[in-house]
Amino acid sequence: MTNSNSKRTLTQRSITVNVQSTISPYVLVDARSSPFARAEEVKHNFMTRLDALLSEFERELTAALNVDSLSPTYQLAELGGYISRAGQALRHREQLAIDRAAQAEQAERSQAWVNATPTKTN
Repeated sequence: MTNSNSKRTLTQRSITVNVQSTISPYVLVDARSSPFARAEEVKHNFMTRLDALLSEFERELTAALNVDSLSPTYQLAELGGYISRAGQALRHREQLAIDRAAQAEQAERSQAWVNATPTKTN
């Protein structure tokens, strides 16, 4: 091979070419999996289970109150009792969620206070 500018002749053995193939790590945003996919899956599973439980609750409640020998007043009282217990369970779950949120906030504030407190060096 001859280079016309330098007038030097190079043999094929003296030329080494290192070719590396690189694939760019670019990924389209739409192709990435959502960071919330697992949370959505858990939420969907929870909602499915909750719907099933509510449907079962409704069937059991209908069967329990579908007794001709019970007076309408007694049936309403039983229905009120079921609704009251369901409300208590819901309020208990809401209180647990509030308590967890308060604990998380307190831990976050404590950590922020510790991080902001200057340390003495001797």
